[in-house]
This record gives sequence, structure tokens and C-alpha cells, in this order.
Amino acid sequence: DRSKAAVRDWLAKYPTIRIILDVHRDALVGSDGSIYKLVTQENGKKTAQVMLVVGTDGGGAQHPYWIDNLALAVRFQEELISDYVSLARPIVLRNSSYNQQLSPGYLLVEFSHMRPPFPLYSPLDLEIYAEKQKVPNACSKALGTFC
Repeated sequence: DRSKAAVRDWLAKYPTIRIILDVHRDALVGSDGSIYKLVTQENGKKTAQVMLVVGTDGGGAQHPYWIDNLALAVRFQEELISDYVSLARPIVLRNSSYNQQLSPGYLLVEFSHMRPPFPLYSPLDLEIYAEKQKVPNACSKALGTFC
């Protein structure tokens, strides 16, 4: 669990972190092995759709923050679709925790295998995107994918 250790280290080192985005690439694989990239068109450009995944305590593990994380996912999704109607896929709830039990602001964000709908190349890009989209509690000191 290197990722869990890394998140714990970041949270200890920067106790003001409020939101953690665990970013992954995603695609559907058909029974014949074909890969289906989930894309949409926004402002005349093809872009990857976003799916937010929220782990729960349904599998029996301790997960005190799953409802907080779900509330954050709903707020984030509402902001995404207010400007980009087809950008977000439905929020997915799973019986695993995905390390989200570590913080009440932890989301797993999955994009299709193509370019994400906003740049993730630097913390500043994420902060600027959050400000432009009026994401509640946008990060003021983003650190990598953590903020």
C-alpha cells in the first residue's frame, strides 16, 4: 500500500490539505478485448468523460468519511455538469475504500484513455480550473494531485 503511505505522509506534512484527488485513466473493455474510450464533445472538441468513484463501508471495512466523500462528489459533479452537460458519467459507489477512509475530502477521479477535460500537468492548472469553474473550497496551495 505505497499510495496509502504516501497519502498519510502528505496529510501529516501538510495538515491543511482538504481535498485529495486520486486520478486514474479508465476505459471499458469488451468481451473481445476491444477498448472503448468514453468521450464526449464539449465546445466542439472531443474530451474524456469524468467518472467519480466513492468507496463505502459496504465491504465491512472502517470507512468513517464515505458520506462526506459522497457529498463532495455530488457537489463537484454538479459544478462539472452546470457548464459541461455531458462531461460527467454517473457517480459510482463501491464496497471498497480506495484509501478514501483517510480523509473526508478524498475522491477517485477516472478519465477515459484520452486527454482529460482539464490540464493536470501542474498544481497551478488545477487551481486555475477550480477557480474558473467556481468549485467550492478550491485549493489555495495545491500539491501535486493533492490539495
